[in-house]
Amino acid sequence: MPPGKTVFIVAGEASGDLHSGKLAENLRQLLPSVRMLGLGGEQMRAAGVELLFHVEQLSFMGFFEVLSHLPFMRKVMKTTVDALRREKPDVLILVDYPGFNLRLAKKAKAMGLKVMYYISPQIWAWGKNRLGKIKSTVDKMVVILPFEEELYRKAGVDVEFVGHPLLEEIDFNPDREAFCGRLNIPPDKLILGLLPGSRPQELRRILPIMLKSAVAVMKDSPQIVPVVGLAPTLKKEQIEPYFRSSTTEFRVTQRDIYDLMRHSHLMMVASGTATLESAIVATPFVIVYKTSVLTYLLARRMITIPYIGLVNVVAGRKIVPEFVQNQAGPEVIAAELLSFLKDEDKYNHLKGELGNIKGRLGEPGASRRAAQIACDMMN
Repeated sequence: MPPGKTVFIVAGEASGDLHSGKLAENLRQLLPSVRMLGLGGEQMRAAGVELLFHVEQLSFMGFFEVLSHLPFMRKVMKTTVDALRREKPDVLILVDYPGFNLRLAKKAKAMGLKVMYYISPQIWAWGKNRLGKIKSTVDKMVVILPFEEELYRKAGVDVEFVGHPLLEEIDFNPDREAFCGRLNIPPDKLILGLLPGSRPQELRRILPIMLKSAVAVMKDSPQIVPVVGLAPTLKKEQIEPYFRSSTTEFRVTQRDIYDLMRHSHLMMVASGTATLESAIVATPFVIVYKTSVLTYLLARRMITIPYIGLVNVVAGRKIVPEFVQNQAGPEVIAAELLSFLKDEDKYNHLKGELGNIKGRLGEPGASRRAAQIACDMMN
């Protein structure tokens, strides 16, 4: 492959940045002279990607939140399109973030650019009306969930399943005593992990529910110690106000999220990539999610599957309890968590179900395989 190749990568969320960072690392190994630029976060920056915008500026959730940021997102789109015209990358890699990336794919295709889409839009959840648009604007769809490959192939889209990048990204320290020591947790206590999402809007709606649920569990089971896992896209100052009204001590960790997943006895997890991460680690958990009323009503009209947790989608049935919107009450969530604490058979059954999920996600090496596909597209 000749030197001087340019790759443009667009990721608009924390999980996309994580996967794109690994992809960029592998691109650099395969093509040391490659120049990479795009939209992303710290993982991509660390891999040598020049960022036009940071994911902290781009991650919005909910109808009103997106609507209120439309002028800014138009600016982001214009700046990105101008950069594509100026740089003329050898391949444009779009990572998830479909609201923005599908529109960008159309513009890029009109410029004659090669377009690779890595990590598919969730068309299996939102309906298949986007398949035609994807077929006409995406040269190669690279999917990370096994059932997506057949869906795209039937629609005539050039597709390849590479496995899930989480299989190579999840790395934890097995030393529980060391983890407890860092957070000043007595080693005989049981950790209840709280993962409230990666966006400020999710914190606002989900974290208070999780905190109240944790307090209710602790009243019945004093051996529980709650620990909040803070996403890399958030700052500790954003989380501190939620603790002021509570007399309970909540520990917070940001750099040891996978250690928290591994060493928790139980967890509460916001819907999203974290449900698959927790499943791979095989720590039993429940899903807690809440958004604005309007966003929820709109979503219910469009979503075509009966559950929202990615772990349940992969399983093909509900193996992890979901507490969504009005069902996300602290009392019922606490009751479910306590049932796992008190019923060892129920706890072990869920742990076994989660253990089966990992085998459905392919083999490690997804980032390398995706990077090789991108390199092949530049030949």
